[in-house]
Amino acid sequence: MGEFSGGRAELPFAWKGATVQEIIESIAQTQPGYRVQIRNGVVHVSPRALIPDRENFLKLKIEAFDVHNDYIELASWKLHTLVTPIRGSYQISIGGTGDSKIDVELKDTTVENILDALVVASNRKI
Repeated sequence: MGEFSGGRAELPFAWKGATVQEIIESIAQTQPGYRVQIRNGVVHVSPRALIPDRENFLKLKIEAFDVHNDYIELASWKLHTLVTPIRGSYQISIGGTGDSKIDVELKDTTVENILDALVVASNRKI
């Protein structure tokens, strides 16, 4: 396949007339056990052997998640505290130049779907 240089395999790729999805899938196929899925307008590249759903925090059900005109960092922090409640005091820093404010309102969904909604609503897209 490719030669290893500094811990990375150099793989010769060339595409002509390929879609972005085809390019991503062909790159993922170079790594055994990885898959590409498109859900909720987001491309997911992940190992096939994921954590069982009952142990996967992404599959946790969230009754309601609402953010309105909040910075993406604050929305992410709100989700984090729903999944892993924090005891004691804490401080976060949010809102830098170019950061987007978002609106997301979801009911009875998973952490994974909320993260997808945050990505789609944000100007960062990752």
